[in-house]
Amino acid sequence: MDYKNLPEIAAILTNNNAEAIADAELMAKGFDAFYSKNQDWCDNMDYDGEDDILQIFAYWFVGYDRENGVFGSYNDWQDSAEEVFPGLDEAVENLGYPINTEEIEIAGEDDIFVPEAMDETNVYLNNLGYTLIYLDTDGDCYHFFIVPSGKFARLKELGGEIGFKFYKNEGKD
Repeated sequence: MDYKNLPEIAAILTNNNAEAIADAELMAKGFDAFYSKNQDWCDNMDYDGEDDILQIFAYWFVGYDRENGVFGSYNDWQDSAEEVFPGLDEAVENLGYPINTEEIEIAGEDDIFVPEAMDETNVYLNNLGYTLIYLDTDGDCYHFFIVPSGKFARLKELGGEIGFKFYKNEGKD
């Protein structure tokens, strides 16, 4: 698979963070190029080849098991709303977006789960010109990112060319 779109995808997901784009350029060159710089992380995550690029990309850019580089949030599908977006505070700070996650109101936080919380979060974000999206990794978890609303179509197009699926809502565009 040719992963040439990864740097542009990373630029959209990270608000043009130069270090993140450089990491995506390594991924685009292939697993070995990325592994040579990030061997410990790949070994900890048990990644060992080209078949893992989608997983590597998703977990790397949400900052999973890393000290820095948080541009999104990782959540299990069954997390309650109060557990859904704690990682987004750090991501918003790193992205430099004028978003206050404390202003996101989710009705019945203890009784609803990720899909409903995602919809209610998008009500808040859409008013600011952003949208909450997730990268589908064919698993039972979510890799969330906040992107400018106008860039979602381009993100879907780029992802579609390399087999990455981005969604705004549960399985919907």
